[in-house]
Amino acid sequence: MKIFYYIILVCILNTLLHNSFSEVHTSQLVTLENKIYKASISVKEIDEQRVYTLKSNAPLRDNKPSDKKIIFPEYKYHAVTRTGNLLFDGLYALAIHEAKLNSVSQIKDGAYNHGNPILLNAFQTGELWTYVWTRDLAYSVDLALAQFDPQKSVESLLFKTSNFKQYLNRKNEIQIIQDTGSGGSYPVSTDRVVWALGAYETLKHLPSNEQINFLKTIYPILKATIEQDRILVFDNASAWGLYSGEQSFLDWREQSYPSWTKDNVVPIAMSKTLSVNVAQYAILNFAAFSAEKLNIPVEAEKYKTWAIKLKDSINRCLYNEDLDYYYAYILSNGVFDLPVHRFDLLGSSLAILLDIADKEMGKKIITNYPIGKYGPSVTWPIEENIPIYHNQGIWPFVTAYWTKASKKVNNYEAVNIGIKSMFDFASINLSNMENFDFISGLPFKENGSLSGPVVNSRRQLWSVAGYLSIIQDVIFGLDVSWNKIRFNPYITNKIRNEFFQNTSEISLKNFTYKNTKNDVTICLPEVSNTRFGRLEIKKIELNGKSIGLDYIPLDKLFTYNKWKIYLEQSSFQQNKKEITIADKAKWFAPKPFLITENQPLNIFMSSHHKLMQNDNILYSTNISLEYLNTLIEADSIKYPFCWSIAVNDVHNNFSFPLPIRWKLNTSDCYEITADQMTNKGGQLIKNSHFQNWGAINDELNVKEFSVNESGWYLVNTIFSNGNGPVNTGISCAVKKIEITSNDNSIADQHGYIFMPQSGRWDRWDTSSPIKVFLKKDVIYQFNIKEDNFSINMSYLQQNSQYTSWPGGGDRACNYVNISKIIVRKVIDECEFDD
Repeated sequence: MKIFYYIILVCILNTLLHNSFSEVHTSQLVTLENKIYKASISVKEIDEQRVYTLKSNAPLRDNKPSDKKIIFPEYKYHAVTRTGNLLFDGLYALAIHEAKLNSVSQIKDGAYNHGNPILLNAFQTGELWTYVWTRDLAYSVDLALAQFDPQKSVESLLFKTSNFKQYLNRKNEIQIIQDTGSGGSYPVSTDRVVWALGAYETLKHLPSNEQINFLKTIYPILKATIEQDRILVFDNASAWGLYSGEQSFLDWREQSYPSWTKDNVVPIAMSKTLSVNVAQYAILNFAAFSAEKLNIPVEAEKYKTWAIKLKDSINRCLYNEDLDYYYAYILSNGVFDLPVHRFDLLGSSLAILLDIADKEMGKKIITNYPIGKYGPSVTWPIEENIPIYHNQGIWPFVTAYWTKASKKVNNYEAVNIGIKSMFDFASINLSNMENFDFISGLPFKENGSLSGPVVNSRRQLWSVAGYLSIIQDVIFGLDVSWNKIRFNPYITNKIRNEFFQNTSEISLKNFTYKNTKNDVTICLPEVSNTRFGRLEIKKIELNGKSIGLDYIPLDKLFTYNKWKIYLEQSSFQQNKKEITIADKAKWFAPKPFLITENQPLNIFMSSHHKLMQNDNILYSTNISLEYLNTLIEADSIKYPFCWSIAVNDVHNNFSFPLPIRWKLNTSDCYEITADQMTNKGGQLIKNSHFQNWGAINDELNVKEFSVNESGWYLVNTIFSNGNGPVNTGISCAVKKIEITSNDNSIADQHGYIFMPQSGRWDRWDTSSPIKVFLKKDVIYQFNIKEDNFSINMSYLQQNSQYTSWPGGGDRACNYVNISKIIVRKVIDECEFDD
């Protein structure tokens, strides 16, 4: 497919060389690290079709292209801009061109099909990433590619779904695929549900006669995925009411989690993250919408109710009203939930765009998020001893979501910064790159072992889509609903004065919406002296007739439509700063490992011990580490509890917390060793552990167990899982624990435990827990086994092509070694009603 595009390009160039043409030039200056770099563009045009040459003298990633220039055409059947700013028009054409280059007829990745190509008409992820990954695809399609090529969007999205392997006899069930990831992927990583964002946007751009059939195809996929997640990763046992799993997109553990989770991802699997819960909210709403369209009212109401409750939980549990931002995530060990003071730009932006954050919350989030010279980093604050990637990184696709969220809350200053950031980066790097260093703005910053970004691809799919989105959705104001469209442009005075100072109108031409073509012309007022505020809509005309601001139904459009939007100066111009510019002194988080004897500490402790008054709140004091240890070890504190420490600085930046620690009395903890269990499947090795255990019908049983005190207990296993390394794979072990008794007055209890890959069979870790209530002197039976919800991604048919680690082929891999069951007493709040 790439060769085909290049043949077209050569033909166009030959035509231009043998015909008359007009040629004009323009340039852009960008300062990086106090050095001024220049991007210049020239164009050759015939019959209103252009070929651009873009050059740059800035340092390029991997020195590509070596001659520091690219040549690319406009395409006859795709949109173009005409704004009087040649570089602006060229960069929009570049994004279209790179989207075409990422539109392929085959994909490949070293982990699949032995690295051999797979035939598929799809969007590949970028120049260096030649496969289709669920989250990259979903965000890209949501941002712009659903409009760019709705049919390719459908094929790409459906490729990221799968039925179950044939021997499992679950032929009619299809779920969304969670890609390879931390600890063996699902259910450590659970952001596959962002697929719904792309599917919903695709639905809106499909021909009207195909929409219901598409819904009929995808609704069972949405439903199966939702119901699976509801059982396995939704915390229904606590007041949180949130879903667990690793952050969406921020999936390199050491980049955005405490260092102690790098090689043991169980705490990450148990964490409640903003981005995952926002994505779960999106899929629930889309499922409710789909069920309504398909006339399934009972299911529509169920998913709508779940979405409403989840929205409340997100705002109640993750939003910090004192600091006016969402926590990126809450770490947990099953009894102690620890909010981590980190910003997540993507999760926060999506919360605004999906109306989880109300208008006032959204304004505060955008205003308070710290911005650097080249735009916003995807996490905040920065870790000084971690290489650049997500940490200390600007990612254009996240900047695009942030810019759209800023438009929604009418923060014109943030919109200015977002658009300039993406414009400058695309121009001087000759491509829509994957990411940049937040501090220098460079695509690679040399700094020894901390150099980065660690990986950085040209024409990264979601960066390409993000650029299209800020032009189409922000500046021209594209807004599409179910068979309806409108344009609500957002042009600030600064953008008008700096980008379009030499013209009185700008146009988006040949824009496709379903079976219509649209030319959108925005008439601009005179250049203003003010750099504050935005322009407002004075009047809109469609095909010569005045219309309002509402959506226009598809059946009111012609095959070819002319939109004309007149803007005027706002009667009210704000002149105050609306964003937080972070100076260098505020960039970095404190280092948790530099805690000294007399340093002020922030102590987080679990509820209902005698040092705290409320649940899981900050206990701040000028307490010494020595005194803290005295309190922790005090015999007067007889109840079990958990604690952790974080450090904050004068800028209110927090360090990552230290590992969560338990205070337990010996009498509150029970161990059931392997030789006390009976097994079906696997082998007992030296009375110490069960090996090669975990086939679909394997079981472990404990026939008699009792506790000395009634109360709530956590039940974990001690396990090893060497089915793959900690950073990839599809074989996180998932099993169900059932606890029964001979006492008919006691209900049976059960839950699911996760045992992620660590890369080693000789490494023993503690699984995620289940929480149960056990009565004194009652004899219990424990059973560890598998049911239809005890799955990982190796159960899906499409992963039969996975060839890097266990889990591919015809059979699923849910194997694990188990040496012990640990039962620990935790405090129930009813014990402390006094």
